[in-house]
Amino acid sequence: MQVFVKAITVFILLIVSVYGYFRYIANMDNVQIINIPPSGINSEVLNQERLTIEFGIQDKRTVKLNGKELSLKQNPYIDEGVLMIPIQEVLATIGEWSSFDFGKGVLTVHYRERQLNGYLNSNYIFVENQRRFLLKELSAKDGRVFVPIDFFVTGLGFEAKKDEEVIRLTTQ
Repeated sequence: MQVFVKAITVFILLIVSVYGYFRYIANMDNVQIINIPPSGINSEVLNQERLTIEFGIQDKRTVKLNGKELSLKQNPYIDEGVLMIPIQEVLATIGEWSSFDFGKGVLTVHYRERQLNGYLNSNYIFVENQRRFLLKELSAKDGRVFVPIDFFVTGLGFEAKKDEEVIRLTTQ
């Protein structure tokens, strides 16, 4: 009888392990990792220690990295007075990486030794396990994750300055 119970236990553990493995593989289809800079950026721009990202806030929504205009697949937009940024493309532009799990709605960002986690439709992020609030919720539009402009200040440690034409973010 004991051998039979052990055999059934091993069989059940095997089934659960195989099921878990296939669920993990199936969920990998939901994860989008972006770490390829948009066209027009070379290593000379990326290797500079101090980075400046400019976001045009008038009719033309331009994005510039250290003075060089970027060509992004998704442009920033304004939602209820808050500039929303396509975070994955911008991070890829500065040589950092992020991933987004569409199934769970989780954004993971790695930036200069920091790890951040944010959740779709939530107005907070976790920076090294500390909860920090944002002006607006993270959102998805046309398959891309957008974050409010203060994500760069609150989460990534950028310094922000605004004038009539642009919002300028600078690494500290």
